[in-house]
Amino acid sequence: MPAPQGARTRLKTAPPSRHRKLTALIAAGLTTIVGTATTAGATEAGNLKSEGSPGTPAATTEGHTGKADEGGHGKGNRKADHDGTGSRSGEGDKGRLDEYGGRHGDRDGTHVECDPNALVAALVGLNAKRGGELVLAKDCLYTLTANQDDNGLPEITQPITIHGNGATIQRAANGDDFRIFEVGVGGDLKLSHLTITRGKLGDGSEGGGIRVAAAGRLDLDHVTLDRNSTDLENSDGGAVYNEGITTIRHSTLNKNTSEDGAAVYNQEGKLEITDSKITGNINDPDDGYAALFNEGGTIKVKKSLLSYNYGNSGGALYNSSGVSEVEKSALTYNFGYYYGAIHSDDSLYVRDSTIAYNTATDGGGGSGLHWAAAFDRTKIYGNAVTNGSGGGANVSTDDDNPVVFRNSKIHDNQAPGNGQSGGGIYISDGTVNLTDTKVTGNISDEEAGGVHNEGTVTTNGKVRIIDNVPTNCQATGTNPVPNCFG
Repeated sequence: MPAPQGARTRLKTAPPSRHRKLTALIAAGLTTIVGTATTAGATEAGNLKSEGSPGTPAATTEGHTGKADEGGHGKGNRKADHDGTGSRSGEGDKGRLDEYGGRHGDRDGTHVECDPNALVAALVGLNAKRGGELVLAKDCLYTLTANQDDNGLPEITQPITIHGNGATIQRAANGDDFRIFEVGVGGDLKLSHLTITRGKLGDGSEGGGIRVAAAGRLDLDHVTLDRNSTDLENSDGGAVYNEGITTIRHSTLNKNTSEDGAAVYNQEGKLEITDSKITGNINDPDDGYAALFNEGGTIKVKKSLLSYNYGNSGGALYNSSGVSEVEKSALTYNFGYYYGAIHSDDSLYVRDSTIAYNTATDGGGGSGLHWAAAFDRTKIYGNAVTNGSGGGANVSTDDDNPVVFRNSKIHDNQAPGNGQSGGGIYISDGTVNLTDTKVTGNISDEEAGGVHNEGTVTTNGKVRIIDNVPTNCQATGTNPVPNCFG
């Protein structure tokens, strides 16, 4: 198990043996990742309501108030779409339905016939005209075969909006390796109601589905990024590689693969995810980190589900450096060889969220915390570490960067491995502050089952550490836990 001791640099752990990896996968139930990730994640999000799960994705279209016509467009009054095309009222054009799924004149922009060459030509034209809007043919499958500079479509260098209309853009199965979109410096790409799939890049390239350059912008609304990939051993950002500003809402990132950041690798950029699902993404099992990877940027996740993701360290989120914030979200059934749901080496804030049923082999079933972190009104339960300590959380920081649990519940987590302790919280170094927090019903092989403290613990307000097995805190020692008995 690595011993970061508050290190802010990215850690690389020794690969587990084939036998230990197989054991870990079986323990985590990962045989269901590829085939059932989305369904299982959505089901578990619903089940978590009984535990008071504060955040599950509301995968519904906002702003539509009228009935839908044959083309899916609302009749009557309708609020402005997310893409800013404005509002309209009345019945609209009474003309015939066209291949774009709506009536003529329903949507501003250039209509693109169901032909990948027409899509390429349209994007070239908009770049030359300093931007514009495209409307894709309804439910069309645009299959790309040409590769130019690792891209299947022309690089986006101007403000361009694409209304997907239920269409899919994919790389041909027998084609060259290339990503689907690249947003260049100054580019501003908005995508809605679109699926992007099968983007693929080899060794040393980033962003299997979409790459966003520094000073580029990407906005995804009701977009699915599915089965995009980069080289599993030496490339990052299976679905999205972000160096600019990326906003993702009402979207799904599912079954993408890479070495690190199978869903999104955020490289000194700004990433915001709202009302979305990050499910079934897989990183390099020997040395890969998390569905969401933050390297020196900022990540904010709100009202979203991160479930059934797999990484060698931190299945759902790895905050290598920078600031990551999770709010009103659920992190469930993720797996990491080290640290099941979250691995953080820098500033982390989790609020009004649930971390449940995640699994690790070595250290921290729910999370591994190696820098300042705050958990506020958060529930951590049902997590397990099969051969390490800290079923709910494993803490190793320094005294200047404490970990805070406030108004939270840490219960029914396990560290059952031979000689392991800290079923609820294991503290090897640093300071943990408990404020108005309950640590109950946690289990470990050796004491303490509740809070195993080899650092410093402070308590404020109503703190209850009870009903843990074999003990609530250490019976003896020089690192007592205030207000903890037995």
